[in-house]
Amino acid sequence: MGKKSRSRTRLNETAPSLRAKTEFDYLHQVALWGLLALLFLPPYFRGLFFAQEQQVALVFAALVFVLVLLQRWLHNDHKFLRGPLDYFALALPLIYLISAFTAVNKGLAINEVVKNTLYFLVFWSASRLIRNSEDLHRILQVIYFSAIGVALAGLATATGIININDGFLDGRIYSTFQYPNALASYLAAVFLIGMYFWLRTGDYAAALPATGFSPAGLFSPANVKSYLYAWGNFILLAVLIGTKSRGGLLVFGMVFLIYLMALGAKNRLLTAIQTAFSGLVALICITRFISLAAGEQHAQAWLWIFIGLALVLAVQLLIKMIEARVFAPWGAEPRKYNLTFGALAGIGAAAGGVLACSRTAIWEKIASFEFLRNALERMYFVNDALEMIKERPLLGWGGGGWKEAYRSFQEYLYNSNEVHSYYLQLGVEAGLLGLLAVAGLWFSFLYCVYRIFKEKPAVFPTAWVLTAAFLVIAGHAAIDFDLSLSALALVLWAIFGMVNSLYNQMRIVPKGPRPKTGLQELPKAPLALGIIASITIITLTMFLIQANSYAKEGSRYLQARQIDKGLAYIERAASYNPFLSDYRELLAQIYRAKAEDDKSMQQARRAVELSLYSSQRRMVLADSCIAAGKYDQGLEQAEKALALSPFQIQWYEALADRYLLVGQRLLEEGRQEEARTYLEKAMDLPDRINDRMDSVPGQYLKMWSVAPLLSPSESIMLAAGSAQYHLGLYSEAGESLTMPANSGNDAIRGSALVYLAAAWNKNGQPGRADELLTQAESFWPEARANYEKLLQLPAA
Repeated sequence: MGKKSRSRTRLNETAPSLRAKTEFDYLHQVALWGLLALLFLPPYFRGLFFAQEQQVALVFAALVFVLVLLQRWLHNDHKFLRGPLDYFALALPLIYLISAFTAVNKGLAINEVVKNTLYFLVFWSASRLIRNSEDLHRILQVIYFSAIGVALAGLATATGIININDGFLDGRIYSTFQYPNALASYLAAVFLIGMYFWLRTGDYAAALPATGFSPAGLFSPANVKSYLYAWGNFILLAVLIGTKSRGGLLVFGMVFLIYLMALGAKNRLLTAIQTAFSGLVALICITRFISLAAGEQHAQAWLWIFIGLALVLAVQLLIKMIEARVFAPWGAEPRKYNLTFGALAGIGAAAGGVLACSRTAIWEKIASFEFLRNALERMYFVNDALEMIKERPLLGWGGGGWKEAYRSFQEYLYNSNEVHSYYLQLGVEAGLLGLLAVAGLWFSFLYCVYRIFKEKPAVFPTAWVLTAAFLVIAGHAAIDFDLSLSALALVLWAIFGMVNSLYNQMRIVPKGPRPKTGLQELPKAPLALGIIASITIITLTMFLIQANSYAKEGSRYLQARQIDKGLAYIERAASYNPFLSDYRELLAQIYRAKAEDDKSMQQARRAVELSLYSSQRRMVLADSCIAAGKYDQGLEQAEKALALSPFQIQWYEALADRYLLVGQRLLEEGRQEEARTYLEKAMDLPDRINDRMDSVPGQYLKMWSVAPLLSPSESIMLAAGSAQYHLGLYSEAGESLTMPANSGNDAIRGSALVYLAAAWNKNGQPGRADELLTQAESFWPEARANYEKLLQLPAA
């Protein structure tokens, strides 16, 4: 049998019962290319992290889904779900959809429904489109080459060839993902796929005779492919190291060892040797590259990458020599390969141990609080997430629930819109039902791989590399929010689809193509239901996309001070997406500026209903109520805004300003008794802040790093001192106003000086008052008018 025949036999082993060509092959090809585009392009759109890009991807995925559905229907395959993977994959978007009805932020919940629907459609399409190993390998190659592009983009942005916002920061490569840890997980998974292709490039010993390096052997198709994959894998490995993701590298190392165990003796040894040499070269070259790139020595930085490519080529030639001269005589006997692997592993471990013991400074750094702080902080995220799950255990808080409500649970100030654990975030958003769905999906995947191992050993190497890639992504997702970037999640769900296809091809005897008698014999209901569902998904998603477009247009008009035109577009945006609180908040602010108080309060209340735990939405409602003269309602909302985010200074400042504003208005209206109540609360805010901080345990204070510890700010002291003035406490006002009177902010400083001048005047020292007033007038022309107004107001 010739080489060509052997290759064809190997391809057909994946799906011996499925034909490579069909009557409706053009539909299959169009759908497959659509799926390939869905897997290739997302990494270049900021990792598909943002809702607008996810919505566009969903529309495209729904179109691909319709083509796949039609193609399967024409082949008399009408069963929409078959097997546990299908059911659990569909369960997750359905659970997110149900949880959206009780979500604390409706807009964010809708976004999560969009994401998880996108994942399911990609999974289902992949599992139905793969007919043989050629289709499966095409999908894997597209994922591989997309990752090569992402890695090269990271190197290019580090050296100024292209500009990616946040693509290279602080000596770390972020590339198009704009987040190094997710990039590390992505590159680690794809590197394993690259090693799989490297192993498949041919029999080196046959291509390279033992008698020497013949040109024909060196440049045979198998060898050329091996060089190209070795270079590609080096690029992936170098940028993976360049992300400096400790968690990503740790998970990759652990999974790589697991991956080696099931490769077989010879392939295990080859993979270990190639990865070890390439990894060492990559470590040296990327370290120098980043150092030079950070110093803007871009040409020298690229020189190290080319040196790495040359060294990797030399490694490839060395491996081929070992194959031809050493491994070929060993044959298929595993004992010698295993002994060699064990010896090399022992030498590597010993060398690593000696190196580690000699670097005491590194161990001291690893044991330091600064090094461990990030990991320790994530433990607090875990604790707060568990508290949230306990409060809403069944369906959770809805999509985006953590981002919406975590500040109400934190015991010190940290900023994290993601839990840094996919599973905990899933538990917060979709409750125990969501966790059960994902657990079922994960275990069903592993069960399918096990069945492939038992029943189809020829296909198992493919299933095994997919398993390794799954373990990298799913493992790292336990300690980070990688799967919030849909580009990476799509790779994971495509892996589910590929394994599902391999599993189903073992179990299902295809019915064959459509009978020649006509289409009328095929059941129409499955196709009709699928098309209706797709049209519904596309239509609803297009509404979201159109809302985004209207909102952007409205913002442009508002920035140009064309208020009425901007208002019209924002109203359209809110009508197309009535669940997003951002539109309602903006409408409330516009109506308040137009003095349409009732409409402002109506929109502000709707914003709060759509985003129950947002301090920002509560404060907008507070302002709308105060503008309408509903002072009690407004200040109640301002207090709720503070209660929802008790460690953020801006809400204390906002509350102080509102108490002072209401107190002043009541004084102007002659309602001194009511004014006193609110002015006293403004005066007491510094003490409330100090009491709050006194209740925070010491270990939390040590973790507090994203902002200065909570303390009365210049703005709060200005409000407190102003309130003391209105209450007739002139000496106390002078003490409180000292700090804001020395502020670098002219607005705060000017107001403080005017109040100080009025306080000195009330204390019978008009000369000192004039000095302060003259100082204020030097940078604030309205100072004297405000001073005269203050003197005319009665004390509370």
